[in-house]
Amino acid sequence: MEDFFEKYRRYAGGITDAPAVFHDLVARAVVAAAMGNRTSIRFGGQMIRPNLWVLLLAPPSVCRKTTAIDIGSDLLERANPEAFLPSWFRAEDLEAIVESTPAGLLRFADWRQCVSHLRRDRRSGGGLALSELYDSSAAAVCDTAVSILSEACLEGLESPIDDSGAEVVGLSRFLFVPARAGETSLLVPGKPDARLRAELVGRLRRIARTNELTPEEAAAVWAELAAADEARQAAEEAARRGEVPPTAPKAPDGEEDDVEGGATLSLDAAARFEHWSKVFDELTRKAEGTPVVPFYSRMQVHLLKLALVEEAAKGDSGEVGAESLDAAGNLCVQLAENAKVLFGEELPVRRFQKLRMRVLKALEPTGSMRRYDLLRKVGLSKREFDSVIATLLDEESIVETKEGEGRAARRWYSTPQHIGELSAKP
Repeated sequence: MEDFFEKYRRYAGGITDAPAVFHDLVARAVVAAAMGNRTSIRFGGQMIRPNLWVLLLAPPSVCRKTTAIDIGSDLLERANPEAFLPSWFRAEDLEAIVESTPAGLLRFADWRQCVSHLRRDRRSGGGLALSELYDSSAAAVCDTAVSILSEACLEGLESPIDDSGAEVVGLSRFLFVPARAGETSLLVPGKPDARLRAELVGRLRRIARTNELTPEEAAAVWAELAAADEARQAAEEAARRGEVPPTAPKAPDGEEDDVEGGATLSLDAAARFEHWSKVFDELTRKAEGTPVVPFYSRMQVHLLKLALVEEAAKGDSGEVGAESLDAAGNLCVQLAENAKVLFGEELPVRRFQKLRMRVLKALEPTGSMRRYDLLRKVGLSKREFDSVIATLLDEESIVETKEGEGRAARRWYSTPQHIGELSAKP
């Protein structure tokens, strides 16, 4: 049987040639926004809400980042128009906005605006900080579940990184979804499949609980939920005694999340959670001292959030099963790899190339500069400067000469063109 996310991918894939991975994560953010703040799961002393922060990454004007987000936003708006927070707001207005709409989707069409809000904290402005909404870390926002969808190119992602390469905003809260042009193709974009759209919207409405129930229907739902709860308790007790547990009756499709409060992990899911925790702990250990550690350290939280979303999409949000936890775990492994490639490889390489060009441009006007003067002009740390200089010397982009002897010798760096011009003079 085709599940919600498979159906969503088929629906979105018939409209645009955006990469399938974009649809996968947008769909999960949309389900998370539909769930709102009515479901949570305990993680130590913290209640984890199913809100997701998703950032689509691709080169400018390719891969249909905006289109992919538009498709998910359209479905959510049809299912629950109240599930959106305003996209543009002043930082000082955020607390009032959250009081009015404590759960839903916040869409940043401009990633720079999102970064601007993330840089702000209570010390800088005295008001609610956007970063506090992820874990509901402030007392004023303990019942919030705000999901975020945004898009950027790699150049835009470099803006929250300072000159030492360190993260200066809470990027580790985001799920990074990079894609490359040409991953999928669609010769002629089709019209939205009305039947599929109706099914997806209907599922989101059930998740968001915007369908009205008559008193008789509500009473029947509560009776079935009570029976399912009793059977679940009997199954757990039988499992503790080593007996074969009875089959628990399934509650009505899409209605488990009508019970306010926390979800739980099934016995099998709890064992799988321990497995995935070890996987992420090992990733963190191996990455010690690298820029990806903050991302790996949040993987357990991402795992629980995504598992709640997986269950809700199936209509089983009262208890997280092993299947949903494994689906979330496999996705987290891919997201961890994305963070590793982006922040451990691509962005450092891009940044190093920028530093390399900064040194070469500083040499352009005169063709030659004393080491001390060049270091001051480019404004790099000695460690960074030495690394760039070593690379430029190795690739013969510059030439080093010495003036004087011993420790008092002064080093000069020159371009090969400048050396050539000097040699050509009589």
